[in-house]
Amino acid sequence: MNSFDQEMNAAQKARNKELIKASRYLGESLSSQVLPFKIDVEETSELSTEQENCLRALEIEAGRTAIAAVSELAKLNEVDHMGGGLDLISALVVTLAMVDFEQKEYTIENAHASIGYYSSLAAYGYLDPDYVIKKFRQSLDIAGHVSWVPGGTQLNGGRLGVMIPVAVGQALGKKATHGDQAWVITHCGDAGWISGQALNGFNSADLHRAPVTFVMHRNGIQLSGSNKMIMDKDPRPVIESLGISILEIKSIHDHGNLFRAFKESYALAKAGKPSLIYPVGFMSSGPQHIDLNFLGEKYGIRSEVEEMAAKNGVDLNTKIWIPGALMS
Repeated sequence: MNSFDQEMNAAQKARNKELIKASRYLGESLSSQVLPFKIDVEETSELSTEQENCLRALEIEAGRTAIAAVSELAKLNEVDHMGGGLDLISALVVTLAMVDFEQKEYTIENAHASIGYYSSLAAYGYLDPDYVIKKFRQSLDIAGHVSWVPGGTQLNGGRLGVMIPVAVGQALGKKATHGDQAWVITHCGDAGWISGQALNGFNSADLHRAPVTFVMHRNGIQLSGSNKMIMDKDPRPVIESLGISILEIKSIHDHGNLFRAFKESYALAKAGKPSLIYPVGFMSSGPQHIDLNFLGEKYGIRSEVEEMAAKNGVDLNTKIWIPGALMS
């Protein structure tokens, strides 16, 4: 090694030490003060009003953290590759209430939705929200993709679809250790499901009777454009043909119905039947007219919808599809 290489190597080692030293959630011992909020999926038949209010409060708090973190990145002109971060929050706050990190675990396939992941953990108290805001994509521990932090998944994500078979392997390992109490919830996007490794994972889940539930965040958008423009294919018949039970709900933002689907999927998992929770969204059918007016009224954003429609010259009566997983 010549003197220049030695100098560069020494400089990088020094930088590595500084990065590790500045990373709050890397170390031999970490502690968090977490909210004592849990939902027993076996013993709870329906979410109570109090539980739904708690989940909504957690969702709002996580959303505020996520938006503030993105605002910080905007100062650096670094806001690409952010799809799905906010729609992950609605379902993940429910998942975090049900897992125990031993018999019941979770992972995330759509790892680019990481700001929703870190913000949800911050809402529960696993992470400091101010640290997430300041350090997202600017540190080793609050990374651009999903990676382990306190309260997080042990399985780091990245490439589209790759976590599907990995989560199946995790579920089978849990089953070997914990029997019918084992369960792995896998949040996934609506792009990676068609990859070869994902299809192999779905097939393996059925073949080996893995206690796994997939939750597809069907927002209709990929990084390169809309799903309809890139690959207009319904994932349900394909995934169902591989042995996965499909559980349809209208929206992952409806915590009560989402929990009912989780409860049904857990019963299936105990019986060795993997399943996929699929939010179909809202679309005009028969006398029901789903348009921009419906969107504004349902989500309390009528003035914002009217402003957007006027700016783009679109009639408020225009029929639309409202995805079951809203990115923002």
